[in-house]
Formats: sequence, structure tokens, C-alpha cells
Amino acid sequence: MYPNAVAKFIFDQSSAHGAFAKDALNAKEMNVKPGGGQQLMHDTVIPMDNPCPELCGQPQTMVIPPDLPPDHRDFRLCGQAKGMSRILEEQGLISVLQAANKGKAVGECQVCKLSCAAQEQLCREMQVAAEEGEELAESCLDVMQESLQTDCCM
Repeated sequence: MYPNAVAKFIFDQSSAHGAFAKDALNAKEMNVKPGGGQQLMHDTVIPMDNPCPELCGQPQTMVIPPDLPPDHRDFRLCGQAKGMSRILEEQGLISVLQAANKGKAVGECQVCKLSCAAQEQLCREMQVAAEEGEELAESCLDVMQESLQTDCCM
């Protein structure tokens, strides 16, 4: 009907965030440590692109088993969520994360805490400064370098 027209569709996806199942795998809903008030998530399978080939495709539970013996280190956490650090440890990724971060395993770094819009704005500002030949402050360089990392935080 309008062959030369361009349509622009804008969607408000905010309601989609509530569409997850209660036990959906969602890192944003996980604590760093085991236990706490986090939701119990369903079991999963370690991805095939995991850097530890012997773990690829292995099942992984997201909850500490409810039937541990009293002398087990996690006995007091029976039936509670494992937390990100334990999940990454089981996947062989915690050492990779620590190696990339000077021995630390950070739950969520400062750059990842920024919203997408704030990250994009930060990148634009740094790109403009670099194009204009401005010397970037050391902290800005650190943030820019961190924003390019994929192993900066859990």
C-alpha cells in the first residue's frame, strides 16, 4: 500500500522481564555466595564451549543437595542455591576469572553495573576524546579496557 514508506516500530519490553519462570537460569538473580534469599534455579548442563573439555555437556545442579552428610562442608546449606562462585568453580571457570583479575573473582564489576546506555555513552565519550587526541585519565583507560573484557566479573 505504501511501497516507499519506512515503518518504525518501538516496543516496551519491560514486561518481558517478568516473563521468566520462577526457576529460570538468570545470573542477575544469583548471589555470589551460596544460600541467602536467591531463588532456587533449575538444573542445567555445562555448555559445550566450556574451556575445560572434560566438563562439556556434564549436568550441573544449581542447588546444594538436601541429603548431605553432617560432616560435609555444605551441610548447613542443604537445599539452598549454590551461588555464582560455586557454579563457576564447578565449571572450572573461577580460576580463569581470577587469572584475568589479578587473583580476584569479582561478582559484578563497575562497568557491568552500568546500564547499557551508560556503557554506550562512556564508549562514545572515550572515542571522541581519543579522536581529538586528548590524553585520557588513567581511570578512564582502565574503565575502557575493562569494558572490552568478557572475563571481568562473574
